[in-house]
Amino acid sequence: MVGSHFRDIKSTSTPLAMKSTLLTLIALALLALMGASAQELTIVEQDWELAKTKAKAENKLVLIDFYTTWCGPCKKFTKAVAEDAAFSQGIAQQFVLLKYDAEKDLPHGLTRKYYVRSYPTYITVTPDGQTLAKQYGRFQPTEASKANFLNFLAEAGTRYNNQQYLTGHNNRFDLEYPEFYTKLIDRVQRPKRSTVAAWWEDNGMPTNEVGFAVLVYLGGTDAVNNYFIEHRDEFIRLYGAPDANKVVRAIASDRFDKSVAEQSEAGFQAAKTFAMENMNPKKEAESMVHYFQGQYYLAGKQWEAYGQWLASDVEAGQLSAMEINYHCWNLVEKCEDIALLEKAVVWMQEVVNAAPEYAYIDTYAWLLYKAGQKEAARRAIVEAIAVGKADGENVSESENLLALINENQP
Repeated sequence: MVGSHFRDIKSTSTPLAMKSTLLTLIALALLALMGASAQELTIVEQDWELAKTKAKAENKLVLIDFYTTWCGPCKKFTKAVAEDAAFSQGIAQQFVLLKYDAEKDLPHGLTRKYYVRSYPTYITVTPDGQTLAKQYGRFQPTEASKANFLNFLAEAGTRYNNQQYLTGHNNRFDLEYPEFYTKLIDRVQRPKRSTVAAWWEDNGMPTNEVGFAVLVYLGGTDAVNNYFIEHRDEFIRLYGAPDANKVVRAIASDRFDKSVAEQSEAGFQAAKTFAMENMNPKKEAESMVHYFQGQYYLAGKQWEAYGQWLASDVEAGQLSAMEINYHCWNLVEKCEDIALLEKAVVWMQEVVNAAPEYAYIDTYAWLLYKAGQKEAARRAIVEAIAVGKADGENVSESENLLALINENQP
């Protein structure tokens, strides 16, 4: 479950709210200093050519909001733009907003051009296609999040005034990408690793925009990755820190994955050293190391160590209900250690008590069954089936468990 170790950070303290409001006002003021008075935001849906035309007519830049229909944070951004006049007007000071469904990339090819693979992604560009800045992130409808976003736009405006473009991106949108990359962007087919490796062998290092797009989206060979690390500062200058940091994270993740698969302690320690020395911010590196430590224990069926690792997160309140469910389902599928399964039963019972949803009750029932608590498992799976049917879920696997329990009843 990629990325499951990352956390949402929430706060409702009054001092923070006051500070966030002040940040929003400052960001709005910065934008106002650079341009016109408050005005209505021009929003264009999907049409890149129309967005450029509108931006030229209004003497503004273009803010591209890459979203998908299933992305929760994307919907929060859309709602904030629609309902918060000050926030919307802050964007309108210097930008036309292009809302772009990243999964409908034809005919404009912006997802392919900007190798967008996480949502929401925001990119600021000039009407003639010069790239200014990119930001990834989970947008939240808080004053702090809005302030940070307006600061991002203000910085992009400053970069434009100073002609500080990300020159790795040219303003052409007809570049020739490898067929496997285009098929991946268009949701047709994911390429084999061997196909990508052969392409790198034929095309050398990522010294142009197409090569960097392939690197960000699909990774490189060891030689390509080493080349990137050696020239990272140049890549930051050409493409920006967010994308360079994304490549570093991918390299670290690949090294951890390899050490986990091989159960190599030396490989794991080398990946840990690489992450701590190269990832930014360091808290992300620490979070990745911690996550893969658990994966290392899980893959090696080191149940005592895995149980201690998981218990420390659960008891510290660092895991959401969804994350606890994910880890407990791993135990359903892979663990035969009764002591750990019994601990997991307690964790999932607390999750179910707080949020009696189908997926959670189903996992709870399976844990009870594997822990040998058959009657409790039967009661739980009956409840799961009822809840699932009421919610329109496919409960066939739950019904299979109920049949298995009934078959084994004395």
